[in-house]
Amino acid sequence: VQPQQIARGLARYVIRGSVRDEAGNPIEGAALDLDGEVVYTNSAGEFFLRAKHPQRYSMTVRAGEFLLPGRWEVVTAPADATAFDEKRATPIVIVLRPAGPVTQ
Repeated sequence: VQPQQIARGLARYVIRGSVRDEAGNPIEGAALDLDGEVVYTNSAGEFFLRAKHPQRYSMTVRAGEFLLPGRWEVVTAPADATAFDEKRATPIVIVLRPAGPVTQ
C-alpha cells in the first residue's frame, strides 16, 4: 500500500486537545466521551479523534473510567466539541483537579 493511498482513507476532520491539572501538568489516561466514542489521553495528556464530517459532538469527562488510579473532578471543560478540518482544528483544553476523599 502506498502512503498516499492510506492518507486518502483517513477522515480529514479532527477533534484534538489536552487534559491538564490546575498547575498545567498533563493527565495521562483521562477518559472522554464524544457522542459515545470514548477516547483516552496519552502520556502528554493529549487526545485526538478523527471524524468523517465537520460535526458537533457532545463531550463529557468520564472520571470513573480513567486508565490510571486517582480521583479527579472537572474544573473546566466544554460541553461539546466540533470536528474541524485538520489544518484548522484548535486544541481544546480540559482542566481537572484531584477530587477530595469519599465521604460517607
